[in-house]
Amino acid sequence: MAFGRVCGVKVAGISAAVPAYKRALIDELPAFTQDEIRKLSENTGIQSRHIAPEGMCTSDLCHCAAERLLDELGWQRDTVDALIFVSQTPDYILPATSCTLQHRLGLSKHCAAFDINQGCSGYIYGLFVVSQLLLGGVVKRALLLVGDTLNRIVSPQDRSTALLFGDAGTATALEMSPHAAPVFFGNRSPRLNYDYLLACVRKRYELFHRAWKTHSPSEIEPFHLRTLRLSGR
Repeated sequence: MAFGRVCGVKVAGISAAVPAYKRALIDELPAFTQDEIRKLSENTGIQSRHIAPEGMCTSDLCHCAAERLLDELGWQRDTVDALIFVSQTPDYILPATSCTLQHRLGLSKHCAAFDINQGCSGYIYGLFVVSQLLLGGVVKRALLLVGDTLNRIVSPQDRSTALLFGDAGTATALEMSPHAAPVFFGNRSPRLNYDYLLACVRKRYELFHRAWKTHSPSEIEPFHLRTLRLSGR
């Protein structure tokens, strides 16, 4: 188990965004019986779920939450040194959704950006990773964006999960502070039963081929060469 204490990392603020459309559990009749819905609601407290409409991605929800958080904190965009996006429903296979959010939020091109594929424990893993980046001394401020639009991949006939998941996006701002209370982490993975959660990407090679065809090699090569020349100065 990766267990330890982190000191000097402050959560400056948290924001969340959900789709406007809300579906009540009772609307799931007749796929689920009224007794099943009643028991689930009593055991979990869930009475309704926010569902993303067609065309709304996880990044849209996280972007909305991040914009509001940055404005409320008064953070200048060029002071954010890292953006980490945690999700199991990213916008694309390639590129990383964090890079698209970096652009949409107007962050500096020197801001580090990468994705983490995690589900239920994703927020905790995200906090752990961001904390380590801050403790390293290079990153002073960071945005942790966590969200999912799971209703795109969860079957409405799946009786174990269909009524549990809503769609949402969150933004957490973290920075170094000598007055921050210590945070304790204990990360582990049971390894077993991963096959219960499989969500396969079908026709992945066709998708890659179709995406590649939209850009000719003559368009892509100059970009890489230009980037390498700038990096080599």
